[in-house]
Amino acid sequence: MGLQVNPDLKGTAAGTVGEVRGLAIEMTADDSGGRTITNDVSAIWVRSYMPLSGGVSGHKQVIKVNTAEGGGTAYDAFMKFSAAQTGLITVQTSVTTVSHAIKCLIGSTVAYIPLYSTIG
Repeated sequence: MGLQVNPDLKGTAAGTVGEVRGLAIEMTADDSGGRTITNDVSAIWVRSYMPLSGGVSGHKQVIKVNTAEGGGTAYDAFMKFSAAQTGLITVQTSVTTVSHAIKCLIGSTVAYIPLYSTIG
């Protein structure tokens, strides 16, 4: 395991916590820096090289979300955006052509999230 982050909220004292983050990534630059970035800017960049020798007997995925443990509460969403934002999340009234799909595994069942080449 390369990195393990475990926020610990255990204890017997009562109280309220405003927000808990397992991992927070902030990408910033100085306004006066004047630095030009000539390629992509990625908050998370994933690369995989799993050699054929030895093999992998289980599934290989970029993100794995486990079910809630007994006595715990399940997540109510996979992802949250603070609001619609042009270029990232835009409000649409119709979709037209499915061009690709993201493959997901739910348990051992394969499901797909459709991606559209045009939107209305």
